[in-house]
Amino acid sequence: MDNKYFDIPATISPDDMCFKDKAQMYIQIECNYDQKERLRMGQIGVFIVFMGFIMTMLFKRFVSYLIESTSLEYEEWDLDTVTAADYTL
Repeated sequence: MDNKYFDIPATISPDDMCFKDKAQMYIQIECNYDQKERLRMGQIGVFIVFMGFIMTMLFKRFVSYLIESTSLEYEEWDLDTVTAADYTL
């Protein structure tokens, strides 16, 4: 099993190489993109980040609105249910 690309001794079986605990495999793929494709991918990345930022700001505003409205509703309920017992010792 001598290979011109890898330094693998002939005494090692393929099963030993692939299924042992310390087996490692590296795959390298060459990616060549022209300038237009890289520019387009960059634009898509900027758009995704921008949309994530907008969604985060909308979510934050929505949560703060819920907190404020709940607080106001509690205060209105508290004022509507005032009795004399609230002022006695």
